[in-house]
Amino acid sequence: MPKKKRGNNEGSVYERKDGRWAGAYSVAGKQKYVYGKSQEEAIKKLREKLTSLDKGEFVETSRITVGAWIDAWYQAYGRPRWRESTAAIHADNIRLHIKPALGKIRLQKLRTDQVQSFISKQIEKRFSSASIRKQMEPLKSALKQAVDNRLIPRSPADKVSYPPANQKEIEYLTAEEQKALIPLLTGSTSKRALLFILKTGLRASELCGLRWMDVGVDSFTVRQGVQRVRINGEVKISIAPQKQRQDGEAYRFPPWCLLFWKNRSASSGNSALPLVRYGRAVRRGKAKRMFFQAKWEHPLTGQTLVGFFAKLLMTPG
Repeated sequence: MPKKKRGNNEGSVYERKDGRWAGAYSVAGKQKYVYGKSQEEAIKKLREKLTSLDKGEFVETSRITVGAWIDAWYQAYGRPRWRESTAAIHADNIRLHIKPALGKIRLQKLRTDQVQSFISKQIEKRFSSASIRKQMEPLKSALKQAVDNRLIPRSPADKVSYPPANQKEIEYLTAEEQKALIPLLTGSTSKRALLFILKTGLRASELCGLRWMDVGVDSFTVRQGVQRVRINGEVKISIAPQKQRQDGEAYRFPPWCLLFWKNRSASSGNSALPLVRYGRAVRRGKAKRMFFQAKWEHPLTGQTLVGFFAKLLMTPG
């Protein structure tokens, strides 16, 4: 009687010449093996493999490391969907934190306790809870994609614990402090920009992204933001659409701002009303130039304004 050929997902256990026990099974016509020091161990491993096959959780053995996979994931899945500033932050976290700690571990050997140990060490280094979560974002996304790509059966980062978030109390300028600050905010682009933020409530990155084409007589439209980012060790200016704002939504100038433009016009002898200046900008082909343009022809950035504001607060009186 001819020997029956084993079907897909079926297995057998036998003793090898070296004394070890082997469990054989087939996947898509390919012979696979598990090994154990005893028959019981080999049977247990074989059952686990067959169960994972039945559940559709089986993954092929791979020697790819966490570092190699997260680099491949970053280029293929992460970078194409991020803004430049976001990509720069994740690239730094991968390079400075994830790869040095976990990069040499084989992806399929990475355990939850190893990921938890990484988090614990970051706590010891006095990173905040928010910083640690930001460092973990690319790792968690890369491991999720590895599950989808059948490289690992489940993500070892799903069950980790983070330190409690520390809610920092935001400090605001009192009405008296704002009143005392206003007379100091004249005479330069940075000072006028800080005054504009103070009166409109714009984020620094949003103000820095305002162009002449975004500003009208009595309103302005937030369409983009400006940030300074570090990419591969090089500092660059990133200009990108603002996700937090609805594109095309106009914001009316507070009455104070209109008075501000008129006062500038009267004091300088030149019309400083936005519409007039915008008309000039259009004629000169500069409508896309920044509304608060630095003298060195580069856009202001939030970091520049924060530094300037810190110096301003140190002004005597």
